[in-house]
Amino acid sequence: MDTVIFDLDALRILAENIDSYMKLYEVENVEALAVQCGTTKAQIYAILRGATTPKIDFIDKMAKGMGVTAAQLLTEKYFDQFEKKIVKKKT
Repeated sequence: MDTVIFDLDALRILAENIDSYMKLYEVENVEALAVQCGTTKAQIYAILRGATTPKIDFIDKMAKGMGVTAAQLLTEKYFDQFEKKIVKKKT
């Protein structure tokens, strides 16, 4: 079965986590993230805009490139916990 249906919250969470990851790890741009994850910047931009519903194998590929699991990548505010630790270290 090729069809994977995500609700709008899951797509929003995915996009927010990609954005948070890029800020947290200071990924220069979407193209750099695409290279890191073995995909294209067009695919990542489509996710960030909510213009596509990625299949789970693509989410897994992104997650591996980012050093997390697919479940973590789909967990709301997953990367926020790391931002707080980094802020505490700087002060």
